[in-house]
Amino acid sequence: MKPTYQLLLCALVFTLTTSSFSQVGIGTTTPNASSILDITSTTAGLLTPRMTTAQKSAIASPATGLLIYQTDGTAGFYYYNGSAWTPFGSTGWALTGNAGTTPASNFLGTIDGQDLVIKTNNAEVIRVLSGGNVGIGTTAPSSKLHVVAAAIAPSTGTQNFESIAIANVTTTAGTNPYQINSNSGCVAADVWKIATTSSNPPCTTCTTNRATIAYGSGTCNQNATLVAGPYTATSTSATVSFSYSYDDYSSDATDSFVATLYNETTSTVVSTLINTSADAISLSYTSAAITVISGNTYSIRFKYTGNGAWGASVDNVSITFATGNGAALKIVDGSQAAGKVLTSDASGNASWAPASPGTVYTFTNGLTETSAAVKLGGTLTGATTIDFNGNNLQMLRSTGKYFQVGQAALPSNYATIQGSTFIDGADSNNTRDVVALFNKGGGSGTTTFLGSIEYITDGITEFQFSDNVCPASDNSVSLGRLGTTSPFNLRWKELVCVNGVIQTSDARLKKDIKKIEYGLNEILKLKPVTFKWKDDFAEKGVPVPEDKKENHIGFIAQDLLQILPEVVTTHSWQKTSEDKPAQYKPVGNYGVNYSEIIPVTVKAIQEQQAQIEELKKTTSELKSVISELKKQNELLLRLMDKK
Repeated sequence: MKPTYQLLLCALVFTLTTSSFSQVGIGTTTPNASSILDITSTTAGLLTPRMTTAQKSAIASPATGLLIYQTDGTAGFYYYNGSAWTPFGSTGWALTGNAGTTPASNFLGTIDGQDLVIKTNNAEVIRVLSGGNVGIGTTAPSSKLHVVAAAIAPSTGTQNFESIAIANVTTTAGTNPYQINSNSGCVAADVWKIATTSSNPPCTTCTTNRATIAYGSGTCNQNATLVAGPYTATSTSATVSFSYSYDDYSSDATDSFVATLYNETTSTVVSTLINTSADAISLSYTSAAITVISGNTYSIRFKYTGNGAWGASVDNVSITFATGNGAALKIVDGSQAAGKVLTSDASGNASWAPASPGTVYTFTNGLTETSAAVKLGGTLTGATTIDFNGNNLQMLRSTGKYFQVGQAALPSNYATIQGSTFIDGADSNNTRDVVALFNKGGGSGTTTFLGSIEYITDGITEFQFSDNVCPASDNSVSLGRLGTTSPFNLRWKELVCVNGVIQTSDARLKKDIKKIEYGLNEILKLKPVTFKWKDDFAEKGVPVPEDKKENHIGFIAQDLLQILPEVVTTHSWQKTSEDKPAQYKPVGNYGVNYSEIIPVTVKAIQEQQAQIEELKKTTSELKSVISELKKQNELLLRLMDKK
């Protein structure tokens, strides 16, 4: 028997030590060419070395790739990866989850002091630092949870009609403009169309292709809306711009051209951009920032109405959604709502709750309030302070008109802090940019209190003062002006009073007092005239008809300047800016101080009276001489009669 076993052993050793270019097969005569050892069996398996955790750890200098089966602890196959024993196979985390895990020993993470990184689409989205800080959107989280939302780049939707065929605009959806018509009695040529020119009216701000609509033919009643869009909002703020031209037919009050920003998602008009019934030829429009809803779709609509307007054109339509930030964190607990704040209970549990009095909030990028219930104060334990930190406070009127202080409801009283363009009287061109407007409603009666008892009341085209009106400083300000720059004159038309104007004349206020040299000689040189004013107004902006202008009596300033120059105003102290001192400059139109002619007139009367007294004395003396001559004459006559 021994020789037989020795022969078999030699054969096996020979087989196992065959050239390295050969494959060894156990249970097969055709081992796979890609293997060194190919074991084939349908009744048994390969049994690797089995050992405990302690035995595994006792292996000296294990080779990388060494494989064993651990029989205790977390049993399973382990291989040495060059630095540690690593389990593999069924003990890893499966794509569909694992069962029978032990939290103390089964985990996701690192054991070598490195960060844990989670990626999607091969881009990092979450990082857990070795110290425990978690970052979402950042690779360097500085707190236990650090979330960074990337800024949303501005997006712009445009329609310049260059890709639209030269033809009538049909009712189509998508990115092409489309038309909403309710025209009555109109033909196909009366609709909005794409053309390369605008004949009536011209549109020099338009470029090449543009949308245009003409007058309409026959009994056509135009009511056609051109829509550019839709465009999806990528932020909460939008700016709209376009070029346009509109020619109104003044005798038809129904004609109009209206442009609006329209929310296609909610089917509502967000903002009326233009609403005109007057000519607007070759203009460009750019809106201020308009609040929109991110994710909703919007269009710009151009509505042409009327049967008399000559036509309209539109081009270069653009809507830009401003740069914004994506939502960094969203918490939905069923109680979320606009205006609520995130609060915590004593255990640190957070939830959404209404803002409560006494809570302090800091807004670094503005506060947008939609609940109509922003309150400063409430039940206070201290003073309420609004600190602008060196910046301005702006209260901008949108659709409401009330600015209320100290009263819950003011049905007809309001204050506009920003103001608007104010049409002054009957002259539509006379506009004012109002900074503050106070109006209780109605044409008069608004009263503004100043101080403790003084007030100003709005009368019918007048101000009514409750108390005296005085300058803030003595002898340094004027009422009205004669100036050098336009408007040269700002004059009061009439001064209505009971006792006239009182001028100070106290000797204690005067110096260099001398007798005037003027008198009768100068008065005799004066040239009194009658005249009418070239510009005479019944009220603001309403000129007096020529046949109603009244004659006035006075002097010509240029004549007086040669005789009594002191009474003529040719120069005045004028301020060109609030931060520079007044300068002595010539006035645009001369003025006359008529009251200063009175002393000259008095002096002339005095001189004339002296002449009269001298004449009276001379006359008396002549009368005496004549009387004596008469006596002598009578005596001579009697003597002659006696002869």
